[in-house]
Amino acid sequence: MAGTVPILLANSITGITGLGHKPIYFVKLNGSPNATLVIKGENVMQQDNDDALVSISWTSKLMKNVNNNQVNSKVMTPAEVIEFMRAARAAFAPNSDQAAHLNVAKNWVKMPKVNNLTDTDYIVIEGGFGREDISMVKKAVSKLSETQAWYDLGKVVAVDIFNGNNDRFDSTGYWVNKGNIMFTGNSVIGLDTWDPASSDGGSMISNLNRGGGFDELRILIDNGRRQLFADACVNSVGDSFSRAMRVKGVGSISLKLPDNTILSVTQQNMKTLFVPYAPDFLRGLTDGATQLKTYLQNKVRQYRQLYNVQPNQNLQRGGFQMGNHRAAQPQPNQPPRFGQHRAPQMPPLPQVPQQPQKIIPQGILDRMQFLGWQV
Repeated sequence: MAGTVPILLANSITGITGLGHKPIYFVKLNGSPNATLVIKGENVMQQDNDDALVSISWTSKLMKNVNNNQVNSKVMTPAEVIEFMRAARAAFAPNSDQAAHLNVAKNWVKMPKVNNLTDTDYIVIEGGFGREDISMVKKAVSKLSETQAWYDLGKVVAVDIFNGNNDRFDSTGYWVNKGNIMFTGNSVIGLDTWDPASSDGGSMISNLNRGGGFDELRILIDNGRRQLFADACVNSVGDSFSRAMRVKGVGSISLKLPDNTILSVTQQNMKTLFVPYAPDFLRGLTDGATQLKTYLQNKVRQYRQLYNVQPNQNLQRGGFQMGNHRAAQPQPNQPPRFGQHRAPQMPPLPQVPQQPQKIIPQGILDRMQFLGWQV
């Protein structure tokens, strides 16, 4: 099934390749001729790494339910990490960049390999330095010259805002990571959902375990701010491509659009090329926020029903605490007092192992409360 993440068993990895500049590996399992799994090393948090593990899982879950079910990152178990390290150390020379990544403490995450994956990156890294590539600019501009692409991207960015992920667009609408607008085929897919740079200390806006509400979240509920943000995003993309043309000394480019028409764009016109797509991006932001709200409200209701959890009015930060509900505890048998008779005792019922209660992280609940997404 598309989007499922297999469990790594001992000796199940039968082939592995990896990137040199990033801790990303492509894994073949059980003799498969093709890689079906991606393993990525995420940064370990300085203060409380358990927060990182929760955030990685939940940012992926939220994007999966709003954007694409192939967005499905799972934190690897210790046994899975051992199997991965065994295969990787056997596959790469000790002095290779791929092997060097294995010697750095990481939170290792697995996800299904997405087929036909491309992105809008136009920066080529050579000798540690980046340079603009105009042929890649043309491909990226062509991909973004589609109404559906901007609508899908709007939904992705709505989830990014909730997740505190500033590694696609930051809170001002600036296009930060040129390679983080990704496509599977012609559809935008919201991979890379967690921003470790915004999790430690400070604002903790991407810490879904403990980070609370923050002002930029209001983009999801304030029509005026959402419009300004959408305008800033489409302008930033155009500015970025125009700047790449200026750096390379290219006055204009001609490119083939998805409908096979040929478009010629000057360096100056590139700045405003994507402005007509602002309404589509805005519509995606709006619909993405609505879908996210509905999903989270339903999830809170589901957990409350399963575990009989009620709003905890005693929490300083408010919201709901899932998974801390305690059932009435049986009282220990007391010896009978004089003049009392003990009723016949029923034999003890067999003990049934309880399933661990699922928990919605407090940081998510705080964000919902901040946005007025009550249940």
